[in-house]
Amino acid sequence: MLTPLFTAAGLSASEQLDLTRFIEHPATFQALNPRGDETQVWASANGAALVFKVFEIRRVKQRWRARWKQPCPVHGHRHGWSERINAERFCALGLPGLAVRAFLEKRNALLCRQQVVAYPYLRGFRTLHERLSQQPIVALDAVEPVIVQMALAGVFHLDLNTRNVMLDDDDNVRIIDFEYMAWDQSRKGELYAYYLGYLWQKWAQHCLAENTFDQWATRHLGRRAALFNVATNTCQAHYSLGKQMELSRAKRYELFS
Repeated sequence: MLTPLFTAAGLSASEQLDLTRFIEHPATFQALNPRGDETQVWASANGAALVFKVFEIRRVKQRWRARWKQPCPVHGHRHGWSERINAERFCALGLPGLAVRAFLEKRNALLCRQQVVAYPYLRGFRTLHERLSQQPIVALDAVEPVIVQMALAGVFHLDLNTRNVMLDDDDNVRIIDFEYMAWDQSRKGELYAYYLGYLWQKWAQHCLAENTFDQWATRHLGRRAALFNVATNTCQAHYSLGKQMELSRAKRYELFS
């Protein structure tokens, strides 16, 4: 059975009910991403207050590291523990993430085979990917100031794709999916430009014309270059890198430090 290792202060009654039910009756919850991924997101079918991001840890070495919170030599901390500590650090910087409501593990004396992070259910929010099919420039303009904030703070979300950015009908933004993050990045202008290009690669290109996206990105790159004190052509080069090159996660960790 899952064991709660952390529960946030001030859980609402509905959040506490969801948490208790998820531990005792997980079969009453449904997957929001019903694929064969190692990581699944589950929510109650009846007025969810929380979502539960479930990390299945399959390899014995990874289970040992997860049990004792030992970082991977290449990727640092992994799975739900990384998700939790990165989400908390992101919010502590005043960035629009999600407050961790609980952290749970399924483990024994030596190994941990499952970690779960519980977040508030984002009622009324849709992914940027969904919004791009309706009001692409309005949605992108709402997200761009958040990308500026992240870059200025030296925060590199290694997979800031169009499905990991959420917006509500008032264009309030929330960033999700925190397992892979890099902090205290020094090349902030290049990071900002890469973020814009990566949005195209993953997966704005399926939602709008390339010249429309390029015009939007070029407008913002031009007006933000002075803020980051970096040459416009340098920004353009890193925009193209994010847009065109699918780099390994290990390589991305090294890009902007």
